[in-house]
Amino acid sequence: MMNTEKQRTIKQNKSLWKWGQMLADSFNNDGKSMQFVLSHAVERPWNKDLVIDLLYRPILKHVAGHDSTSSASTKQLIEAADILADHLAMKVDTNLPWPDRHSLAQERRT
Repeated sequence: MMNTEKQRTIKQNKSLWKWGQMLADSFNNDGKSMQFVLSHAVERPWNKDLVIDLLYRPILKHVAGHDSTSSASTKQLIEAADILADHLAMKVDTNLPWPDRHSLAQERRT
């Protein structure tokens, strides 16, 4: 069956990676280790790649049937982010909004 949904946008991709960095910074600032968030024994600081690879991609694979952000539809990208945001809010008390175009534009200016 062919996927007829639109591919995720460049802005969505930028928001995804920005959100990954925001989460990584929040986890590190709040002292929430990878062990705490993932319940694994690995201890190292977060970065956006780890957030996307360890937290986001597994959910995207469940939602979309693959873990490629570039192949994800706009709907799949947001659905996976919503699932992850709900999980993080409930399990590790981390609640950060999805970056909007204003926060992305502000980052470009700084």
